[in-house]
Amino acid sequence: MPLKVLVIDDHPEYRRGLASHVTVRWPDAVVREYDPLTAGPLPDAFSGAGNDLVLLGHPCGGGDALEWLRRFRSQPRFPPVVFIGDGDEAQVVEAIRAGADQ
Repeated sequence: MPLKVLVIDDHPEYRRGLASHVTVRWPDAVVREYDPLTAGPLPDAFSGAGNDLVLLGHPCGGGDALEWLRRFRSQPRFPPVVFIGDGDEAQVVEAIRAGADQ
């Protein structure tokens, strides 16, 4: 069964780049891209079902992706989330506290 990855980021080029990196490593992976600027926020009840991994870029939907991460992690059995921030140490610590997978 192929790896199923959801890539969420405001920038189309970055989403495509992440998707490309995933499929280089896992050629059979099924990668879906989600544009929060166009499609808006995912519903609060979004469970991540059908995905094995979520790549979450910051900013997200023009706002703080940490809020998205907190909502995701509040859902039972949400798939692992890789938070892709700006490298700021305080943001990294907050992402780990919010439930980003290491």
